[in-house]
Amino acid sequence: AYQVVTIPSNATKATLNLRYFPITAEAPFAPEPGSSAEPDRPLPGAPQPGTPWPPTDSPEPGADAPDNPDVQYILLLDQNGNTIKTLMWQLRNYQAWTNFTYDLLPYRGQTIRVQFGTFNDQDGYKSAMFVDEAYVDTCTGTPPPPPPPPPSCSEYLTNGGFENNQAWEIPVTAYSAGYSTARWHSGARSMRSGIVNAGDNTYSYSDFRQSVTLPSSLSSASLGVWFYPISGEAAMTPVPEVPVSESFGDAVLASDVQYLLVLDAWGNWINTLYWNRTNNQSWVYKTFNLAGYKGQTIKLQFGTYNDGWSGVTALYVDDASLWVCP
Repeated sequence: AYQVVTIPSNATKATLNLRYFPITAEAPFAPEPGSSAEPDRPLPGAPQPGTPWPPTDSPEPGADAPDNPDVQYILLLDQNGNTIKTLMWQLRNYQAWTNFTYDLLPYRGQTIRVQFGTFNDQDGYKSAMFVDEAYVDTCTGTPPPPPPPPPSCSEYLTNGGFENNQAWEIPVTAYSAGYSTARWHSGARSMRSGIVNAGDNTYSYSDFRQSVTLPSSLSSASLGVWFYPISGEAAMTPVPEVPVSESFGDAVLASDVQYLLVLDAWGNWINTLYWNRTNNQSWVYKTFNLAGYKGQTIKLQFGTYNDGWSGVTALYVDDASLWVCP
């Protein structure tokens, strides 16, 4: 099944949202319900960008590879039926409704086909995928400008708009943070932490940080930042407990979370400024009082944690400023 959608050329937000319920009898080749493991047998190859769907050389994936299991999939196609992107290509037996989100903003100004499907290889083990509450959420217009800086104060962050690759440290993890042109509050870039595409779901911390030294004499130190949070994690899943020790970053947490931390000069946890998981999918302005850290060198660490299970979670950050007033 598919539907053709046009993403407005002036869109500031375009997100595919849906819930899916995958089931399969391909046991023992498929993972058990509640498992995120891969099937015991390799899946047939996903369609490559630019190739027609269904493939012209075989009626369905796996037709020429009978040892491959069934496949549940979500594809983006152009108006001629050629593959643009494979959003989901899996065999799962969750037997539960699972949230799925995908950022379609890179396709603004284009007409695309969103196609859902399941391939069965006729070996007697049936597979299916139910889809419900599918919609593309779009917004158009120009986001409001950031508030003006206070008078007679100094900016202490470098490259707070993320328009170049300077100043920010990005630790290497299983799914590292990175500069992004997919969303921005102003300029042409932001910083993404976490995972946007459900097909990339994996256990990972995803952080970026910058060191600042605050003067010992100041009247105020205000951090202002724009957040764009995204999460496909089930709404009823509790947010994990806020860290209270220096071991943060090593622990396996109970679920996804978006956060902003204060670290000392050596990278040890001091405080948690923001600890949440939301799916607002819009730019939200946050402010934090850092005057209590005067005379100290600290690291401001933004990040997202994904547990590798259920939905994926991300946090875009833009226009970060730390104004310090004497």
